[in-house]
Amino acid sequence: MSLCSCNTNVKNFGQPNCVGILERPEKLAFVQTKASDGTENSILSSDTIDDTFVTALINQSDASKKWYPSPVLNKVNDTRGDNNTFDIDGFQINVSQGVRVMAFTVIDGASPQLADAFDSLGCRDMAFYIWSVDGQIGGNSRTAGALKPFRIKKKTMQAIYQPPNKENETPAMVMVQFAISDLERDADIAYIDFGTGANDVQVDITSYTGLIDVTMGAATSISTTGFVVPIDFIYGSVFDKDPAQGFVLADFSLAETSPTPGAIVITSVTEGTGANVGVYTFVIPTATSADVLELTFSKDGYEPAGTISITIP
Repeated sequence: MSLCSCNTNVKNFGQPNCVGILERPEKLAFVQTKASDGTENSILSSDTIDDTFVTALINQSDASKKWYPSPVLNKVNDTRGDNNTFDIDGFQINVSQGVRVMAFTVIDGASPQLADAFDSLGCRDMAFYIWSVDGQIGGNSRTAGALKPFRIKKKTMQAIYQPPNKENETPAMVMVQFAISDLERDADIAYIDFGTGANDVQVDITSYTGLIDVTMGAATSISTTGFVVPIDFIYGSVFDKDPAQGFVLADFSLAETSPTPGAIVITSVTEGTGANVGVYTFVIPTATSADVLELTFSKDGYEPAGTISITIP
């Protein structure tokens, strides 16, 4: 961004006794720059930033409005390069701000899947809020009455998975780096403080985590009165993923899609024990042979990989 404008006034240097700043990041919350309806994602001055507000954005069904909180960050380095200049007659003339780059390492939960999650941000118009160690939410205050996320320069996201290294005695880690859009000005950096006031962040924002991906396997033991479905995380042994445990009847819905579409009230859901944890047995009202059913999983904190179709034999 250009450093000078005809509308820029000379600013005063005086300051009050205590000057607050946005503290260093504990986590980042990624979000698309614009929602699919064309509106820019932002936090408005009229919003109440409480548990209901934050939970709703993390579990938002519209992916274009959803917040994607990162794990805890280590070795955070948020720096802007020197100004871009033009040399003439021995003088360096400032042309524009240097590139601002965000780099960090993730140790806790480092895995190839986590690196892939960061890489998935690279080809969309993404932005991010800073969740600071002081519980602040940091962003861009350029628009009056709104705190917008910092925009990321598209296609600059790079995530590298580093396996544990015996020679250097280093743990597994994911190293991430991306450039911040040149439309972002340091002068626009702003934050919402943690506190109890109407305009404060009223929750411990850094305690929130991103959704956990789960997959529903193909249904087995299908009969007119029930079926069995395994549910796993995307992590674990390639042929035996870690089982997703603890789900109950309220986390599922069932519908007939053919030949007579309509909702079906599930009678019961029971999770297996021992070697069968993460395997769920469904009991349903008596169905008719050739009925096609669709099972949906929905629970705050989890991201299901679609629905599964079940044909009654």
